[in-house]
Amino acid sequence: MVVLDGKRKKSFKMKMTNMTRIVLGTTSRHKADAVRMACREIGLVAEVFGSMAESGQDAQPVGYDATRAGAASRAMQARSRDRSAIAVGIESGIVFENGIWNDVAIVAILVPPSLEPIVVESEPFAFPEECVREAEALGFGTTTVGAVIAKQFGCDPTDPHAFLSHGKVTRSDLLMKAVSEALRKVMKARE
Repeated sequence: MVVLDGKRKKSFKMKMTNMTRIVLGTTSRHKADAVRMACREIGLVAEVFGSMAESGQDAQPVGYDATRAGAASRAMQARSRDRSAIAVGIESGIVFENGIWNDVAIVAILVPPSLEPIVVESEPFAFPEECVREAEALGFGTTTVGAVIAKQFGCDPTDPHAFLSHGKVTRSDLLMKAVSEALRKVMKARE
C-alpha cells in the first residue's frame, strides 16, 4: 500500500521492459510513422529517432539495385550515429515489371553487431505510366514520380498512394507492412 494525501491506495508494480533504440536513416514523417506503427504492431517497445542520411541515389531511384543501394546507404549512416541501436534504412524506388511501373520500398535493417542487413521489399504499388514518363523527361535526378502526380492531381507528393487508391492505401501503410516483416525477422534472430 502507498499513502497519498492521507489516503491508502494500492500500489501497482510496473513491469519494466527493455526499450529498443531504433535510428532511422531519414527524417521523413511517413517513414518514421511506419517504423513506429510497425513497432506497435509487433509489440516492440522502442524509441525511434530520425537522422539525416543521404541515399546516394537520384531523387527518383529506378530499379531494384538503386533502391537497395539507397536503403543500405541510409541504414549504414544511421548505424554510424548510434552503433548500439538498430539501424533502419528505407528507400522507395520505381521498378518496371510485367508492363507496369510500380513503386516499391526496400527496408534494410542492421542489428548490432552484425554487418549483414535484413532486407525486405514492400508490396508493389502501381504508378501511372504517363507520370513516370513525365518525371523521366524532367530528370529522375531531381524529379520524383510523386511530385509529378502531385502537380497533375493536387495531392501530397510524398503520399500519392492515398490519392491513387482513393484513400484505401497510404504510403505509411505500405511501409509499415514491410518494416513489420523486417522487425519480426530481427526479433526472431534475437531469440
